[in-house]
Amino acid sequence: MISVAEYFHDSVTNYGFTPTLEDGTRAEDLLAKVNRLYPACELRSGHRTFEKVKKLISEGYKAALDSQHMHSRAVDIADNDNAKDDALNDAILEEYELYREAPAATSGWLHLQSIAPQSGARTFFP
Repeated sequence: MISVAEYFHDSVTNYGFTPTLEDGTRAEDLLAKVNRLYPACELRSGHRTFEKVKKLISEGYKAALDSQHMHSRAVDIADNDNAKDDALNDAILEEYELYREAPAATSGWLHLQSIAPQSGARTFFP
């Protein structure tokens, strides 16, 4: 299970971020859904600050400048063999009220978020 403290750890420790009450509420909602679906999951990336996103981009990673990670609505969990992604479908995502980036865009991890993308699709390309 991923705790709220673990979700914000990198942002708080390395970027001086202080979560607002709204951030905490959003993270609790997201993590309740993710932990219910994957009780034994491993955090790969939780909350991100704007500075963290810029750093990821400068290092060659694909990261959105207005990522849902910055709004406490997205999390990446480890999925080294893509088994979690392979087993998911839109019906399961709907049952757990989650959305994911398409497996083709997230090899080795699974991106889940609690808010619909612009397309409204449960599985979407970033």
